[in-house]
Amino acid sequence: MKALMWLFAGLIMTFGCVAEEAAKSTSFPDGTISFAAESTGGGKACSLPLVTGEHDFKDDDFNCTNDEMSYFKFNQAPSTTEVMLQSERCDGEKHKWFFDIKVYIHNLDTPWIFIGDLAAANPGDIVKRGIILLKKKVDTEEPYQGKLSCVTIARSPLP
Repeated sequence: MKALMWLFAGLIMTFGCVAEEAAKSTSFPDGTISFAAESTGGGKACSLPLVTGEHDFKDDDFNCTNDEMSYFKFNQAPSTTEVMLQSERCDGEKHKWFFDIKVYIHNLDTPWIFIGDLAAANPGDIVKRGIILLKKKVDTEEPYQGKLSCVTIARSPLP
């Protein structure tokens, strides 16, 4: 009888773990970050999945054109996703400007946000609902309009 009870408990735990893993994979979609040349989403535009990686717009598979994008927006972004927007290539060149932001609301959707608007915020500021500025470097001589060249995404394993 005791062995049957242990078998039953083991089955419950096994099926519970399988169900939990299935729930994780379906409830945490990747989401995307979209970029556009214009505030309406028009002009040149592209989207990147919010998975950990580095995207150099001079050599990108997502049709993100270098030195064209000025606006971004999140689509179903998972919380704790960190994104760094950079003015220069991803190869370690000295960046004229960068903005490191983090999503803190799960499944976040935002309107279009001008990258240059982040320059006025201080690290720790909430720049838009669901987005906090972690750190930045600003060069007032380098324009923000149409200068995005690199995007680095760091996705937490669990939001």
